[in-house]
Amino acid sequence: MSTATIVNKQYNPAVKIYVATIAGPKSYESGGFTVENLPFTPKYALVNAGDGYIAEPVIANGVLKIKVYSSQGTEVSAETDLSAVNFTVLVIG
Repeated sequence: MSTATIVNKQYNPAVKIYVATIAGPKSYESGGFTVENLPFTPKYALVNAGDGYIAEPVIANGVLKIKVYSSQGTEVSAETDLSAVNFTVLVIG
């Protein structure tokens, strides 16, 4: 999965902000796919999905996952190819 960093600046020593556009996985896993190579441990996140999908950020144990839903609100099926879908993530740490 490739990552293009738009912003990776530390505005305040206590607050870190990271924004990136990433491609979805070739084979989606139920429960969400993991966002890798974050420069810090996420505390909060916002995600915008392309191509009519709905994205939900889930942070557990310092790991950010993105759950993906169809426009009807049901989670996409396991093994769905989302590699052509871009997800814009804003992560605060």
